Amino acid sequence: QLHISLAVVSNNPEAAKAVSENSRKMNRVIDALKRLGLTEKEYETGHFSITPRYQPRPRNSGNDWKPQIIGYTVENSLNIKTTQLSLIGDIIEDGVDAGANSVSSISFDLADRRKHRAEAIREATMNARADAEALAQAAGVKLVRVLSVNLDGARAPSPMPMEKVFMARGAADSAPPPIQPGDVTVRANVTLVYEIVDK
Repeated sequence: QLHISLAVVSNNPEAAKAVSENSRKMNRVIDALKRLGLTEKEYETGHFSITPRYQPRPRNSGNDWKPQIIGYTVENSLNIKTTQLSLIGDIIEDGVDAGANSVSSISFDLADRRKHRAEAIREATMNARADAEALAQAAGVKLVRVLSVNLDGARAPSPMPMEKVFMARGAADSAPPPIQPGDVTVRANVTLVYEIVDK
């Protein structure tokens, strides 16, 4: 499944106007996602903040100088999680067209980690058993029973997110960015210890 974050960052000398502008753009972003076919279960607010911006300290300022607030920055991000992988380019393009100016945390992951983890463990166990039987046959011994089972490292590597990028709409006829999902491999190492006897 696809994970991606779209954010709207707005600056204005007045906090209320910064919030209003930001909310208006974010609502347009949400409308764009709905038009693409995403449901409300596939996105949620990830972060919202209002941060004052201060004037830089001038040179040769005295010890009594105090910074003054010159404006406010409002950031509102939307975390998207969907299995519709083919929409990634459209999500970015339509989101930016609607007002998003920050795209980050693009990654791909398993939709059902537990299911694939169980499959990896089951396959690893079957392979360990087959190897033990082959070894026993080659050594001329008989497998009696399993003394212990050790599971080491049943895991799915965490996908590496792409770097955060700020985006601005350029040419009106630009195409969606070509982003292709890759494979996610789940590995499990199973060790079986058998009691053996001579045939």
